[in-house]
Amino acid sequence: MRPPDRIKEAVRHRMDRQAFLRSHDRPECTYFIHENALRLQVGTPAVMEEQFRRLLFLSHALRVVPASSGPAGVFMANYMVWEYEKRSTVAFTDCEIAQVFVQDPAGVKDCKTIFERLDAIALNETQSRAMVADLAGQARDEHSRQLHLTQR
Repeated sequence: MRPPDRIKEAVRHRMDRQAFLRSHDRPECTYFIHENALRLQVGTPAVMEEQFRRLLFLSHALRVVPASSGPAGVFMANYMVWEYEKRSTVAFTDCEIAQVFVQDPAGVKDCKTIFERLDAIALNETQSRAMVADLAGQARDEHSRQLHLTQR
């Protein structure tokens, strides 16, 4: 959790990142998201529905790692690989206490192996988007139910 004095900066960075990922010259990205992360209730059902809709309308590839994959699809950090036409590939990981950039071929290979494992166990993109659409519908139904209860 970020200290209160750093929240504004973190939000600005997140908004800048989102703008870049929606720009006309955005990189091609594949996002692997664990099903448990999607099912974790964060905020109200209306907030959850909006977040699911954002995921659905991403122009990037979305792959859901099903909960049935067990611990094989769970990692304790975030991982990214950036591949460039005219530069060395860079792997990146971050956790609560560190951010690490790696250009060493062995480190990059290890990170790519993680993505190969995720690719093997994740739902395909069509299945993934169908699951997220279903979760958005469930959140919308829950939001409607709550509105109905408060209007009584």
